[in-house]
Amino acid sequence: MDELLSSEEKSHYLFLDDLLKYELENNIITIDGVETGKIHKGKRFGTRIMFRLHQAMAFLVHFFTNVREQPNAKMHTIVNEAYKDTISRNHGWLVRKTATLAFHAIPSRNSLINRIRHEGATESSIMDELGEIIDVTKYVYMVVANTFDTHSNIAVKEPKTLKPDTS
Repeated sequence: MDELLSSEEKSHYLFLDDLLKYELENNIITIDGVETGKIHKGKRFGTRIMFRLHQAMAFLVHFFTNVREQPNAKMHTIVNEAYKDTISRNHGWLVRKTATLAFHAIPSRNSLINRIRHEGATESSIMDELGEIIDVTKYVYMVVANTFDTHSNIAVKEPKTLKPDTS
């Protein structure tokens, strides 16, 4: 993205709306149907970068939600579920199997909490902070999903943890 932001076309990459319009209008990317939402053409372009960041947000929300809601679950199970429900569909068989194997090396929940613990923080306060991070990330995720849908007809498949709360 730095390369794009320092190019002559940088004004087209400052906002997501502008990025999508510019890359679609200039045929920098093509969209393979609304249903698949696959982005084609080129290797380095803003839409693909933003789409991957968007997918990473979905993964983080799912992962942090399960860390909060499943305190007794094994971390490799939590991360595997988050991966399977979010970004795995964009990976081939070999990458999915390798990732699943690598998840078994993930440290425990307590280790994660200790790494993010700051002075005076309790596990409860850390879980509250994770809740705030989840809420903000969900909001950003939905804004980006709506922008993708509006400008490029990319139908973003939302994981269950990112569906709007109807209660």
